[in-house]
Amino acid sequence: MRVAMSGLFGFGTQLREAMAPAGLEVVRGYHPDLGRAALWDERRLAMTWQEAVEDPRVEACVIASPTPAHAEQIAIALYADKPVFVEKPLVSTSAQLAEIERLWAPRRRVPFMVGHKARRATPARAIKALLDAGILGVVLHMSLHWAHDGGRRFPHGAWRADQRRHREGPLQTLGVHLIDLVHYWGGPLTTARARLQNRTGCMTAPDTATVLLTLASGAQAVILTSYVQGAAGERIEVHGTRGSAIWTGGMDGTLTTVDDCGPVPHAARPIDPVVEELREFRQAVETGWVIETDFGVGAAAVLVLEACARSSAAGGRPVEVPTTEGVYA
Repeated sequence: MRVAMSGLFGFGTQLREAMAPAGLEVVRGYHPDLGRAALWDERRLAMTWQEAVEDPRVEACVIASPTPAHAEQIAIALYADKPVFVEKPLVSTSAQLAEIERLWAPRRRVPFMVGHKARRATPARAIKALLDAGILGVVLHMSLHWAHDGGRRFPHGAWRADQRRHREGPLQTLGVHLIDLVHYWGGPLTTARARLQNRTGCMTAPDTATVLLTLASGAQAVILTSYVQGAAGERIEVHGTRGSAIWTGGMDGTLTTVDDCGPVPHAARPIDPVVEELREFRQAVETGWVIETDFGVGAAAVLVLEACARSSAAGGRPVEVPTTEGVYA
């Protein structure tokens, strides 16, 4: 399947490397820095995103640009009736979310996928299976910690370092994975309490986030994420009335379950979540395959991010998380 792609570098590099195994080919690419983009492939380079999208060879669009550019680029793709794969988070604000919903509503036949890859990792799928089988019992609470120290090295002018363009800091880029995992494993949320802080002064955007989420089930989840810690401490724990699941080592990490009999390591076949999601996107475009991380899944994460931003601005008070049911289906 031939696609137009925005965001050729950064995580876009990983997406491009996953294209061929997933059955996709980038025939037009766009990057706002045309000088840098020319280093990719000048023959396939488009001067504007609209030019890339409207190329008659293009069957679908893959958007991996910085989050502030998502809303405009999604709109251009939807106006052209082109299927959309957009990296998480879907957009930056609930207002942008409502506008994209307005554009997509009359085009629901057009496949729309959000790149929430964490739930596709082998340990995430295994935890979901344990929960669905009742092996862990009733979920009591979750603790989710992912981080990296890239904030110490963001170049001058980087969008992630700018509070105006990166309101939630690491919660938007790292923590959104964890928000989606909480949804995936535990279902809808009711309230969020958050503190988004800048502890190092290396940027104007937050570099640290601490979040407490309450689920409709009564369980709670704590999310810790930052741009100032190394990834060595990455750890996710799900604790239930019958046992616990502990996932360490990030996306390619390992899973251990713990109950009254002690710890049990779980061997798992590693997969590439990016290849898997792009392959699913291709199947949806070509055959009508059902998309797992669809518009509604992406919308739910955006609404949690916005609730966290509001909570932090109010000194950490609880903020209600709107439901997507019946709104962003």
